[in-house]
Amino acid sequence: MLLNRQSLDLLLVPAVAVIASLSVPLLSDTNGVRATLAVPLVLFLPGYALSAALFPARWGPGIADRLVLGLGLSVAVVVLGGLALNTTPWGLQARSCTVLLCGATIAASLVALRRRSRLPLIPMRRRSPFVHPWQAILVCLAVIMAGAAVHISAYGAVTHKGPGFTQLSIQPTAQNSAVNMRVACMESQSTTYRLVLELGGHTVRSWPSIRLSPGTAWDTTVAPPRLRTAQGPVTALLYRTSAPHTVYRRVQLWMDG
Repeated sequence: MLLNRQSLDLLLVPAVAVIASLSVPLLSDTNGVRATLAVPLVLFLPGYALSAALFPARWGPGIADRLVLGLGLSVAVVVLGGLALNTTPWGLQARSCTVLLCGATIAASLVALRRRSRLPLIPMRRRSPFVHPWQAILVCLAVIMAGAAVHISAYGAVTHKGPGFTQLSIQPTAQNSAVNMRVACMESQSTTYRLVLELGGHTVRSWPSIRLSPGTAWDTTVAPPRLRTAQGPVTALLYRTSAPHTVYRRVQLWMDG
């Protein structure tokens, strides 16, 4: 495969993509250099490489056309690649997405290099250094739309809260003379619970109102009678006051006796 000056862009694009990819594991999230390198990797490099693979001739689409085409194809790669990664064991993470974008850029650049090397060396047509106002407006709109799409996606990923949950645990003390119980609230809002402790199928203690805020927990130690000689399980039942007759969490503890 012969290289010439008209193929320097196809060497520079994958090089920048590799540098941007290496910045993900090497630099911290708050590092401005990492963010600066991530922007072209997400919004431009994969699309430019793909546009070069589709239109290998340097004298094909103009600068403004290539910018718009590169932005559009890059957004398409990010969206479709994100959907594909979400179905894999690696999931949609920063590192997996970086590897995907870098790999797509390198692969498309190699295809473009091969296709361009088969073209005859025709002098590049001189173009006016000025960009038509409509082309400039089109590029600006494409940049704004792509930036807005990335910002909305990132904001949604950060602010999205998954479904809440509550943890209920019970364990014996060292001498098996009492049990420790814990309720941890990971719900999206403050929740009020009712906790019931049963021994051998009979209620031995209940707490009618335990109100917890998200991220807080409630602990207690109980020493019910006949605990050492219990033949059945020690059961803790947790209800939410919003559904008082539906068991929300249930845990059982079998004592050695």
